[in-house]
Amino acid sequence: MVRTRRKHNAPKGSTREKGDVLEQIIAEMHNLPGVKVERNIFLPTLDKSGRTREIDVLITGQVAGFPVRIAIECKNEKDSTGIAKIGEFIDKLNDVGLPVQLGIFVSTSRYESGAIERAKNMGLRTLLLKDVTSKLTSEVKKAYQSLIYLQATIATVNVSVANESDEPSLFFFDEKGKIRGSIGDLAWDAWLKGKIPYTLGTHEINLDLPKDWKQIHNEREIIFTKIKVSVLVTGYIITVEGKLKQYNLVDVNNETIEKWQVKAQFPPPFGKHVVTEFHTEEDLDRYLVTRGGLTIVSGRLKLPKVRWASFYWPPSLKALDNFQKALENAIAQGKTIDWITFPFNEIEGTDLSAAYDPIWEGHPYEPDRPQE
Repeated sequence: MVRTRRKHNAPKGSTREKGDVLEQIIAEMHNLPGVKVERNIFLPTLDKSGRTREIDVLITGQVAGFPVRIAIECKNEKDSTGIAKIGEFIDKLNDVGLPVQLGIFVSTSRYESGAIERAKNMGLRTLLLKDVTSKLTSEVKKAYQSLIYLQATIATVNVSVANESDEPSLFFFDEKGKIRGSIGDLAWDAWLKGKIPYTLGTHEINLDLPKDWKQIHNEREIIFTKIKVSVLVTGYIITVEGKLKQYNLVDVNNETIEKWQVKAQFPPPFGKHVVTEFHTEEDLDRYLVTRGGLTIVSGRLKLPKVRWASFYWPPSLKALDNFQKALENAIAQGKTIDWITFPFNEIEGTDLSAAYDPIWEGHPYEPDRPQE
């Protein structure tokens, strides 16, 4: 019967905690496709006495169709590894019937010469895990985790109609004169459905007009021959700086590096963060490459709305209220304002989170929603 050690939080700084850290690092280093990596596995002894022996890390794989098990003993101790520790691991392998030649002993401290010789004579591999973080330059030690938010901004609208005397607008209606949506809604729909590329830069997009969307001018329906928008995709990066550690797993017999691992730890990305804006892929790549250290890009996340004139579109109730207040103030001062050219920040603010505000419930269009 095979069982695993019950997980518990070892006291900070204890031998068990140090051992757990080493076992985790070694397990992660060997976690590859096609193999099974387990920690703290108890295997029954061959004498059928009911005793079990604990294997720190057990790797199971297939060679020529036959199962192979590799046992790894992990020691994270200040004292050097002597011949007695090697002997104890050999006895453990013999007790559970695992070949000594498939055993690996990993230590974080140096090996005594007798221990190295005993292991070599038995065919047991001895490896040394070195934390080489302190030897890295200050630039290489840096680690960055970046998340890229993509914003699509409608820069220009180009509309062609069959009759040049017609005067098209940005909004469309049904046969009864009920508003259906706008060019902004069509661009938003294209953004949600992936019809606008996610690469940074400007993209020209042809929009398809739904059959029941109409405009009337001089009591005649306007026939649209082309609706094209120019969309600027901008990247906003939020970066969190973390700590980097590098480990080398070294064969003590020939000083060759068997495996190496770089680990980066980042604090939770809570609170407010400064964003860096990019308009081209070249500028973004240059920023990521020239910072030094290890950069992890968590992904590209589309903002759920497009930016159109003074709004994240479709607009939220808060944005509409802000615009209404600005309009009332302008009227009181005898001024006129245009929602297309009115300052965006005065309506939506400067926080990207405004793009996630709920859409105004009275908005007439929703992608894939059956029109009433």
